[in-house]
Amino acid sequence: MRIAIVGGGVSGLAAAFYLSRLGAEQVSLLEASSRLGGIITSKRREGFLMEGGPDAFVTKKPQALQLCRDLGLEDDLIPTRPEHRRSYTWQEGQFHPLPRAFLSPPIEIGEIISSPLLSPAGKERARQESSIPPGQARDESVAEFARRRFGSEVLDRIIAPLVAGVYGGDAAELSLRAAFPRLLEHERRHGCLTGQREVEASEESSDIFRSLRGGMVQLIEALTDRISPTVEWRTSTAVSCLGSRDGVFGLETAEDERIEADAVILATPARVSARILKQGYPQIAEALGQIRYSHSILVNLGYPVEILQDWIGTGLIIPPAANRDLLACTWVNNKFQGRSPEGKWLVRGFIAGKAADRLLDKSDEDVVDAVCRELREILGIDPAPSLQFVHRWPFAMPVYRLGHADLVERLKDQLRRCSGLYCIGNYFDGVGIPDSIRHARQAAEDLSRELA
Repeated sequence: MRIAIVGGGVSGLAAAFYLSRLGAEQVSLLEASSRLGGIITSKRREGFLMEGGPDAFVTKKPQALQLCRDLGLEDDLIPTRPEHRRSYTWQEGQFHPLPRAFLSPPIEIGEIISSPLLSPAGKERARQESSIPPGQARDESVAEFARRRFGSEVLDRIIAPLVAGVYGGDAAELSLRAAFPRLLEHERRHGCLTGQREVEASEESSDIFRSLRGGMVQLIEALTDRISPTVEWRTSTAVSCLGSRDGVFGLETAEDERIEADAVILATPARVSARILKQGYPQIAEALGQIRYSHSILVNLGYPVEILQDWIGTGLIIPPAANRDLLACTWVNNKFQGRSPEGKWLVRGFIAGKAADRLLDKSDEDVVDAVCRELREILGIDPAPSLQFVHRWPFAMPVYRLGHADLVERLKDQLRRCSGLYCIGNYFDGVGIPDSIRHARQAAEDLSRELA
């Protein structure tokens, strides 16, 4: 059976890897850009190891950890530095630790009322959470949910920064049912979110992240090295449309080449998949086209170590209400070892939302100036960086708007009716690397059973 995978990011590569392990012998992977890896990219310069995309993955979702083990990378997995496993937020010119495990129920009320982020009135409102009745709406925004259950202060000062750090978006636009279904389920089952929490072993040390010694690109390199030789991959090969005739799929490339396959996995962003499917599968394309994406920009800056060596924690999240260009920044030296040369410090800034919309097409110098201005005003960092690396990601992060879960169900139902056609990616029900790998492995297993 001839299988075509469109998209050479981590989803497409993981699908190819698991298909080859399941015995598929004719697999072609087509990537539009000149490199494989998608948003995962690492760069070495002057002794720094800088990430242009995600710098780690969570271990609570096991798929990425398992793939690393399947690839023989277990010895290269590195944890966050234990003495700095804490994130901070900025409020009224001061830094405060963010409560741990706030988005995973049940939530300890002590985590809230002990936080210096809240006023006495805000703490008293949060104490009332256990008496607030469950909501009746089928879906509501994360902001509406948080305000209803905990009040506006908890929303603005704790939940909105946490949500922005995870999704790079506005809690007022984000669907609770799609982004945090466990919170919704817990409310409906127990009537509230606060309660006694059983701390898992992994949470006792808060070591919920892993990266790779050689940077996240090591995962991409291992996939390309260990995929079966029967898998052929081609870069700079953009697929323009997909159709089918007599049970055979036909893929047309931008160079007017036609590639035939018995099954196809589209591992491209929803908007790209929509364009590819518009002619042959208009209903699926219409559903995919409703999924919206946001821009983001990552900026790595190198400094002399004495500028920042006294900072604690892994980084800082700026509340969206502060109306800053900078949404978050990471003290990379504190988060992972081996990312900077001796005597140097690496800071990683994250820009999203309206600031990313405004700065996306600006020069690197303009973007770096914006981040340096924020670091100067927020942290008092005056010196110019000795090194800079800017990476833009237009339309990189899917936005799970209200109704997203229903849209995904309709999309899945339409795909089930199209034998041999699969769509995978972070636009379904999880934006992280483990979620992308989960969809890739599931598609490979389903496809193997279908073609058996």
